[in-house]
Amino acid sequence: MIRLAFAALAPLLALAAAVAAQDGPAMPATAAHPHPLAGRIVATADGAAVAGPEALAEALAGADVVVLGETHDNADHHAAQAWLTARLAPGGLAFEMIPRDREDAVARLRAEGADAAALAAALDWERRGWPDFAMYAPIFAAAPDAEVTGGAIDREAAGAAMREGADVAARRSIGASGGRYGLQSPLPESVLAAAAAEQVAAHCDAIPESVGRQMVEAQRLRDAAFADAALRARALGGERPVALIAGAGHARKDRGAPAALAAARPDLRVLSVAMLETFDGAEDWRAYAAGPEGAALYDFVWFTAPAERADPCEAFRSRAAP
Repeated sequence: MIRLAFAALAPLLALAAAVAAQDGPAMPATAAHPHPLAGRIVATADGAAVAGPEALAEALAGADVVVLGETHDNADHHAAQAWLTARLAPGGLAFEMIPRDREDAVARLRAEGADAAALAAALDWERRGWPDFAMYAPIFAAAPDAEVTGGAIDREAAGAAMREGADVAARRSIGASGGRYGLQSPLPESVLAAAAAEQVAAHCDAIPESVGRQMVEAQRLRDAAFADAALRARALGGERPVALIAGAGHARKDRGAPAALAAARPDLRVLSVAMLETFDGAEDWRAYAAGPEGAALYDFVWFTAPAERADPCEAFRSRAAP
């Protein structure tokens, strides 16, 4: 995994201090930015503006699972996740970033009142390439009594999904429950083609489309693993609501963790919130959150300013240059 650059952490450190003082996370606010969408929250059902974070929290009340999608290195996104988590008071927290075999260690450390540094060390957070744990610590602190589960898959499982397909890989890496997440059904061609193109772009156009399609299988395996983590967190938490923390791509309803949850537990009410960065030339929410056929990809979108980061493809091109 390529380690991402990340924005200045001063707002998050203040947020962590507030949580430590048991004041709860501060109300998130995106950095001042001239883009007209920055700071807005949109309900995709009708494109209407949501009247701020409080109204969003009210709209999410009653959901069984809330998927909170992020850009991993954006501090505003994690502040929003922490604030919403505190408001939702979930019985379970599921994380993309946590391997299942670290769950017992996390539970023990949280029961002992361990600090963020101890949690980060137990999760081998830095070596595994995630942005600074200071951005994620307030999310853990916002739900101190929640059961914590993880859906991270290793490279071996991802490679198996690319070679043999997500369905076969899920039955090995997730176990007996791996067959209930809809992986045996192929994605519609329009969805698959768009997902493969995203993988090619994410790899700086350095891989062929055929490899992009294989990578989509690995992503589908991840989505199933995250859905499985959410359901395990729900069971451990006495069937109370769960917040799932994952990248925004995994929060998509057409192919992400919500789709896997719908396949496994169609009786549950699952809502998806994506924190998305604005970019120049796109001032309509549909440019960010509408799929190939025009359907909304998320239930709600919270727009933020983009984080400051170096162009990862520029670094890639520099390494590849003769």
